[in-house]
Amino acid sequence: MTKEELNKWCELQCDILAPFKQRFFYSYISKVGIHIWYSKYTLKGIPETAIQKKMTNGDHSLVGQTFQYKQTWKNGVMTSCIAIHLNDEKPGRLLESIVINKQNAWAVKRHVESALKAPLTWLKVSIALWLVVMIGLSSAWFTQVYQQRYLLSTNEKLTEAIGPKLDKRSELIEATSIINSLQGWKLEYYTLPDALGKVLFELNALSSVAVNRLQWQNKQLAIEFVANNIDIASLVENTQEISGVQNANIVPHNSTDTWVLEVQWN
Repeated sequence: MTKEELNKWCELQCDILAPFKQRFFYSYISKVGIHIWYSKYTLKGIPETAIQKKMTNGDHSLVGQTFQYKQTWKNGVMTSCIAIHLNDEKPGRLLESIVINKQNAWAVKRHVESALKAPLTWLKVSIALWLVVMIGLSSAWFTQVYQQRYLLSTNEKLTEAIGPKLDKRSELIEATSIINSLQGWKLEYYTLPDALGKVLFELNALSSVAVNRLQWQNKQLAIEFVANNIDIASLVENTQEISGVQNANIVPHNSTDTWVLEVQWN
């Protein structure tokens, strides 16, 4: 049965079952059927027995604003309800009743739930979500474009304002780099005369020598020399004691009376 057919059937039942000539009623469709409240007079809102919470299975006695209700419940559905006007009820019987609880109404049609069951609703929700996402993405894109243009404009203004200062700073950095390079070159190469002089002093102190070749690289001095009757052990020991020497070593050459002294400086 379609929703439209169900609504028509409910309207027909409300007309057929009406106990009064003037049909004032409230209806609610649950999973088990249709529930109808009839009244001789115009209803002022939803009946309080429709907006009360579900009761447990069995008989219950509840007190409302004007009536006391004798109700029977089964599986969360009110199967019968007798309304007794409070003026007609004996005072002692009211003590056996509880005040009706109007939270979590059991027989109120929630339009949200009905709407969520409709396929068209989900289509509308999907379209709305898609629009929200597209608006968000568009806003983010426009914001990004605006920020990029703003940053470019700001960068151009800053470049124009501090461009000369940046040029001078670049020149200063370049000059400083050149000076540091010169100082490093001096430390690397200008120590050669001093290192060579100290080593030759130790050589000449032990014997007359003739230098064939020398090499200076990475603070390592290698001297190939010719000497007769030189004390190799003393030469290595004396050279090792020179200030700034890290290590001294001597190896024989293929030629007669020829040696290679290797000195590593700190």
